[in-house]
Amino acid sequence: MEQTQVQGRYAAIVAEKVLNQESIFILDVRNETDYADWKIEGRQVKSLNVPYYELIDGVEAILDRIPNDEEVLVVCTKEGSSIFVAEQLKEVGISNVTYLIGGMKSWSEQLTPVKIGDLDDGGEMYQFVRVGKGCLSYMVISQGEAAVIDAVRMTDIYEQFARDKDVIITHTLDTHLHADHISGGRQLAAAVGGSYWLPTKDATEVEFPYQKLEEGHNLIVGHTEISIQPIYSPGHTVGSTSLLIDGRYLLSGDILFIESIGRPDLAGKADDWVSDLRTTLYERYQALSEELVVLPAHFGKVTELGEGGRVSARLGDLFQKNLGLQIEDESAFRRMVTENLPPQPKAYEEIRQTNMGKIHPTQEEQREMEIGPNRCAVHDGASHAKLAYKFPHTISNAEIHAKLAAGEELQILDVREPDEFSSGHILGASSIPLGVLEKALSQLDPNLSYYLVCRTGTRSDMACHLLAEQGFNHIQNVLPGMSQWTFDIEK
Repeated sequence: MEQTQVQGRYAAIVAEKVLNQESIFILDVRNETDYADWKIEGRQVKSLNVPYYELIDGVEAILDRIPNDEEVLVVCTKEGSSIFVAEQLKEVGISNVTYLIGGMKSWSEQLTPVKIGDLDDGGEMYQFVRVGKGCLSYMVISQGEAAVIDAVRMTDIYEQFARDKDVIITHTLDTHLHADHISGGRQLAAAVGGSYWLPTKDATEVEFPYQKLEEGHNLIVGHTEISIQPIYSPGHTVGSTSLLIDGRYLLSGDILFIESIGRPDLAGKADDWVSDLRTTLYERYQALSEELVVLPAHFGKVTELGEGGRVSARLGDLFQKNLGLQIEDESAFRRMVTENLPPQPKAYEEIRQTNMGKIHPTQEEQREMEIGPNRCAVHDGASHAKLAYKFPHTISNAEIHAKLAAGEELQILDVREPDEFSSGHILGASSIPLGVLEKALSQLDPNLSYYLVCRTGTRSDMACHLLAEQGFNHIQNVLPGMSQWTFDIEK
């Protein structure tokens, strides 16, 4: 039988639809784990996950779940499996079917420029949205020159955009040493003959020359002054530096997002950097003008995408609405940013080593290192809200031990990270880290009784809230948790 030809869609076209909030139906044929971890999302995106291996012998079983009145985009990791499935759908009468060219790897690398606004001297500010990864980079244009901030490794688009705008890139800057994606700042500066700037305190181990991005230095772009004023703002990293541009825009790096705040743990120094993070957010940022437009280096959820795909917010509004800025109690803030964290970014240590110039992975290795979502935020706004009150149903460590000693079979869910779980856990407990609990709900029975445990009771408290919201009525938080568990454990 001759193969049916199907049309491919480039990631750029799909990204435009997502950013413009157009309706898309996606059939994702990757395995369930990959789909649960990372997928194409958008306000008007509908998706169905059916693994490729279930469709090898035919697609008839899913036809009643496939729409007939809109385009069906088939997606896989690289593109081969999606072409095969798209052809089968075409053969059985689904005429408007396409596949994603290059698969999710191409989706991860797509950059779309979006204009943020004009500058005082006639210059312009652009945001480059890497919608598949949640990365945001920027180009400041003024009087024939340009500066690029937080560039990703696909630097060709910045060079082409500069040519289209008839400007020369004279500076590239990183607001901090990135851990979730490979920086293109140094590579771009070398390609265009510009200067590469990096915060000094994040550069103590780098193995290449750089310009020192330090507070008090006013970097100029263009013949008339568009000030890029560094503001030292540690917390996500020890050197994190925000940029104040034209007195109008605050590039916050990974310190402040639209719906969350930056996590302080990616260099293994969360306890040391918590105070810096709080000081930056609650004192240094509080002293700035409420009218500043905050432009972060990442977004975590599609709800942060505004009109045309822009990710921005007025600083004063964030102090009213971003729940990460509402935690008045310092101890609660410390617990939030050290204990209740999503899984760390894939290969984050290798990415940091690459950005320091210590290792030099191939292009394909770099692609593999970056596959998946960014996880630079503490967590989403819904999780912040759960800090406002404690889950009412609790049980003590001693009571749990007594039940086990009496021979009761308990459903104990340990929501710590896998390495914490493997170092020692309650006998018979199951490991479901908090960051993946919501995706694992199908594995749980809402009619059973569950006991949630973590290190100190904070993450398990939030897990109890999450399960309660999903209709689980028989759940208790184990207090004070594994930090004070004095009974038998297994490893």
